This record gives sequence, structure tokens and C-alpha cells, in this order.
Amino acid sequence: MTTPRNSLMPLGIQSLPASLGPLISYETNHVTGSDGQFDGVAVTGCTIRPGATHEDVRAALAALGEQCRPCGTDFAIQQLTFLRARTKSRPDMDPTITAAAYGDWLADYPKDVAERACEEWARGMSFWPAWADLQRICDRLVSERLALRRALQRALEPAPKALYLGKPKPETRVERLRATINAYLRHSMPHKAAGVERTLASEEGREPEEWARTLPAEPAAQPIDRPEPAPFVPSKSGTSLRCAELAREWRKARAPSEAA
Repeated sequence: MTTPRNSLMPLGIQSLPASLGPLISYETNHVTGSDGQFDGVAVTGCTIRPGATHEDVRAALAALGEQCRPCGTDFAIQQLTFLRARTKSRPDMDPTITAAAYGDWLADYPKDVAERACEEWARGMSFWPAWADLQRICDRLVSERLALRRALQRALEPAPKALYLGKPKPETRVERLRATINAYLRHSMPHKAAGVERTLASEEGREPEEWARTLPAEPAAQPIDRPEPAPFVPSKSGTSLRCAELAREWRKARAPSEAA
């Protein structure tokens, strides 16, 4: 088996139900760097074989929702600062513009992926990376999570409804709440799904499923500090000044006739 040039422990996926692991299979592909060397293995597809319970699928999606959470600009810029200290800058690079642009792009990846990508590059390369090189590492590291999340989302998709010749059976409140939980999890909103699960468990007189009990509280939304808009300043272009001058002449010419 070929060994990646930067041999670090794989990130993996944490907190998956033990019964779900044997039912998951992946399709993979080798990834090479811009220099043609073997970089690692990317996951290109995922399949969940029959036998997984909906409870396990919901628990796995809730865990993945946390592990796929974007790291944010501040954390991304921090990792890029460490990377810059360990690499040489290219002569044609503007550090300020590059850090701002890379920070925005890297912020979309999870924390451990952003950190590992910078670490892998610093271990194997001397110069600051092009964004395409850093993005390729991030995409490879996060590919397993995204492939598994897509497979889990497919597993929670509602089954096709049967065709009735008469009036269809009305949906119960429990069925509606369960469908809402599954929909929230399919759309990567585990905190909202956990709230609905707690409501459903209370109405059914049972404990919420474990994934909903252990899910940390949703972080409070931070207020956006928007600067005050600049006051409106009328245009002083040559055209506007000429129009104002013509308007004054027109009002001056009409003033005697209006007085008469």
C-alpha cells in the first residue's frame, strides 16, 4: 500500500453508533498533489446497507452535523498565521490580501480539517501554498464526512406514498413530528431536530433519543456589528452642476411672468 508523503493519523468520524459501522461501505480514490506525488485517499461515495435503524441514522447525522460545522474566519486566519510562520512567502504575494482571501475560503471547513490541512502542507513543503493546493487537501480530508452525510440523508428520505383510490389516511401528529426531525437532520440542522425530538418524547412519555440528549446547546447568534451608513452626499459631477445651473436660469426666467 502506498504511504502518503505526510503520514499523519486519519481524522476519521467520531461518535457514530457502533451498530452502524459494519453497515457502511465507502468508494475511494487516490489523490495526488500538484507535483504528482501521492497525497492520500479521498472518499468518492458511501453506501449504507439495509439493517440500519432510523434512530442510529439520526444519531449519526446529529454527530456529523457538529463535525461538519465551519470553523469560522477567526480560526482559519489563526491557522494560516501559523502556516505562514513555517513557510517562505513568494516574492509576488501580497500577505494582507492573501490572508484575507484564504481566511474566507478556509472558514468553510471544519476546525480539525483546516488545522490538519495547514499542518500537512507545512510538514512537506517550504513555500506558501497556492489556494488550489490547500483546497485539495481540505477536500480530501472532509470527503469521508460529506459522503457519509449524503448517504445518511438518503436513508432518512420519506418513502414514496402509496396511491389510494379513496381518501388517503390523515397523517398523525407523531408522524408529522418524526418527519420534521428527519427533515431537519437531512438539512444539517441537528439542534432544531433535537428540540423537536424532545417535544415528541415528552408527548410520548419517554426519554429523548440519546443523540438529542447529548447534543450541546446551540451557540447563541452573535450580533453583527454593522457600521453606520455614510450620510448621503449629492453628486458634484459636471453634469449635475450644469443641470442645477439650468434649473436656476429657468426659475429666474419664469419669475417675472408668474409675478404678473
